Amino acid sequence: MVRRRSKSPASKPLPAEKGPRSAESPRSAGSPLVSGDDLRDLDRALRLEWFEPDGAGGFAMSSVLGCPTRRQHGLLVIRPQGLERRHVLVHSLAERVELEDDALDVDSCLRDGRFESKGHLALDGFALEPWPTWHFTGAGLRLQRELFCEHGRTWVRWTLLPTSERTRVTLSIAPRMAPRDADRTSIENDSLDPTVHVSSRGIRVRPYAGLPELHFSTATPFEARIAPAWTSGYDYAIDRERGYHGADDLWSPGELRLELTVERPAVLALGIDALEGDVDEALGRALEARSQPGRTGDSTLERLERAGRRFLYSDGDRRGVIAGYPWLAEWGRDTFIALPGLTLAHGDLDTCVDVLEGAVERMSDGLIPNHFGADPLSDHYGAADTSLWFARCVRLYGRAGGSRECYAERLMPALDEIARAFVNGTELGLHVDAGGLLHVGSVALAATWMDAQTDGEPCTPRNGYPVEIQALWYALLGELEEWHLEHGERREAEEWADLRRRAAATFLERFWDEERGVLADVWRADDVDRSIRPNMIIAAALERSPLPLAARRRIVECVERELLTPRGLRTLSPDDVDYVGRLSKSPEERDRCRHQGAAWPWLTGFLAEARLRAFGDEPSGLQRIESVLQGLAGELDHDCLGALCELYEGDAPHEAAETPAMAKSVAEVARALRLIEEARS
Repeated sequence: MVRRRSKSPASKPLPAEKGPRSAESPRSAGSPLVSGDDLRDLDRALRLEWFEPDGAGGFAMSSVLGCPTRRQHGLLVIRPQGLERRHVLVHSLAERVELEDDALDVDSCLRDGRFESKGHLALDGFALEPWPTWHFTGAGLRLQRELFCEHGRTWVRWTLLPTSERTRVTLSIAPRMAPRDADRTSIENDSLDPTVHVSSRGIRVRPYAGLPELHFSTATPFEARIAPAWTSGYDYAIDRERGYHGADDLWSPGELRLELTVERPAVLALGIDALEGDVDEALGRALEARSQPGRTGDSTLERLERAGRRFLYSDGDRRGVIAGYPWLAEWGRDTFIALPGLTLAHGDLDTCVDVLEGAVERMSDGLIPNHFGADPLSDHYGAADTSLWFARCVRLYGRAGGSRECYAERLMPALDEIARAFVNGTELGLHVDAGGLLHVGSVALAATWMDAQTDGEPCTPRNGYPVEIQALWYALLGELEEWHLEHGERREAEEWADLRRRAAATFLERFWDEERGVLADVWRADDVDRSIRPNMIIAAALERSPLPLAARRRIVECVERELLTPRGLRTLSPDDVDYVGRLSKSPEERDRCRHQGAAWPWLTGFLAEARLRAFGDEPSGLQRIESVLQGLAGELDHDCLGALCELYEGDAPHEAAETPAMAKSVAEVARALRLIEEARS
């Protein structure tokens, strides 16, 4: 029996105003471009998103129209020092070019179901690279708008192009502010401090005492017209469709009126720190630093590499990986699933080891945080497998030719500490049983990657002995055995070897189903979950696995037959009574079914690896997987431009869902394509 959910009724249509069509704007090769009909189709354009990371964990993000459609969208979204969560400090800018006899809106913003400002009517092109850039045509003008983020600051630059009929105009800019937690919305209140300070460089405000001061700085001649005011009713169309509250009240300090000429662009810097020195010079230094890595070309792999770099960040003391934009922060599990594809796949060993070493500093009793906080005291250790994914990443770093000194002095001792903590027993229900396998979690704890919860309970209970946890544990034991043997430490090597052999025998006895040619998903003494899920492909993919070749082959064939879609691997077979092929609009229902049939792109990396280990470079099978991977890579030009989303619906047409830009999706598609390329070379 197959249980399917029909698609939810369409929500209220988005506004459908039309504007004049104009010629497409030029773009960089390989850069996602939106122009022409794609911009005139407002329903589509409002769903096409871009994000611009600042390299320090903050970002700017919106729709290609510049109209925020989620509460997390904004031009300055950062985690202020001392706070645990990101805040939207600047929502958008009300931008308008004023002439003696005409005017031209540059921004677009929805309010009370209508466009309050209508810059989309003049917008004729958007390109993502080298940074988000818009082109506008109207009122005798051709205007280019660029946005660039750098370490807690957002720069916006407006250029009046020489083809304009006017050579000098006035640009009015009124910041719209939502100084709040990024996952909430604002309501007009009297607690906000409306004081605005004006200087020769711009304005500064501090709406709330618990947030930092905000600076709007420019070197362009300007006039400040201070008029603090709240405005209500700003709409977030996508949030409404997803079942969330979709209205916001925004505050503005007034407007800056800047002189804009063909000879001199106007520049505005948004940040929490005062700029030192000349504003234009500071922008020049930031752009120069940004351009140093350079473009790496426009092949599929090169585009995925550039996409992956956008998830890497540094907080000044440590490097890490942002799991996804706009609402995810640094998650340990996602970091170590993604890190090989983000770094090692294209030879970036230095970044890889920086992230690994930074994680070692935050390890506690064999556990690496699954949520990295602002400091070690705010770390959260809620995942049983983060340390095991870390161990796999250490192994891959060593195989890629990483520093033997670092491997020996820092990383291998960390793996030894992890394994001994698990043997002795630690938090999250982790302990090794007499059979050598690793028990995980409890009925109330979702400790694997299928970690969705509603009402405080796991939506996909996997406590006990999850299959991928055992495979990763076995691989760690083999790594420790080999390491100690290489260094003549025979007693330690035999200790780990004995545990590895017991684990292998127990694994095959408990998990392998010879008749069906599959692995159980979770083993419990009184309740074995034999659902067809993709977790078994991880066991078939790992270099060190307790599975014989024949078993690897049968698992690959089963997964390709029952779980493979054009957008990744389903999390449950469609033949299962609990399969859900569509995602509900209700947040609670989405959590309940995100692991009950939704297709996840990152799992294709392990399918490709498992097929190569099981069948070598057999052409037809590789071509089938490569076709899926190339199709996923093509999604860089859809939904969230320059990124891949978290998951897709299990049923055709496999619509994108959940986190718009996901690090492990990009990373594992890139790694899989690289593995196939290397197998053929």
